[in-house]
Amino acid sequence: AKNQCATPCPTGNSTVCPSLDEHCYADVSCTANPVSPTSSSPSSSPTNGLPKLRVHFFEPAAVVKGNKWQGNIKFIVRDENNNKVANAEIKLRVTQSTGKKKTKSCTTNKKGSCVVKTSKYSAGVEFVEIKMSSITAGEEYGEYDSSLNVQDDDGCPVLSPGCNTISIVKP
Repeated sequence: AKNQCATPCPTGNSTVCPSLDEHCYADVSCTANPVSPTSSSPSSSPTNGLPKLRVHFFEPAAVVKGNKWQGNIKFIVRDENNNKVANAEIKLRVTQSTGKKKTKSCTTNKKGSCVVKTSKYSAGVEFVEIKMSSITAGEEYGEYDSSLNVQDDDGCPVLSPGCNTISIVKP
């Protein structure tokens, strides 16, 4: 199967990377570096009938900020019954191409939407890799279940163990 970005390319804006056989946004790259299926994952455990959390929408982008750049990752969180989830906290592990790691987060609004913004990077940082750390919400919700996330073009739930690593490339 091809390694493709989690979000389909808009018509006319796709970039084909023949060496990786990928189709990506001009400013986003997806690498063929899947997480080992034996590694720990932020998937769910039994939730006593409470609706599980999932990523309903996911859109990574690179944005120029003066002489620096920043990764912005838009999320919409819903429960497994497709209800919008307000006040859910999303935590991501962000790893720079230089190896430096940080955790970044956002809290969803009443529409279930928020944007995780990475640090601002100088030209020396070529890309950042994004991995889900957790999604948590109030007592009325169960655990985060990555297998319920929106799927990429290969049918793999984004930000899930065993799927493509998501990278945002310097514009």
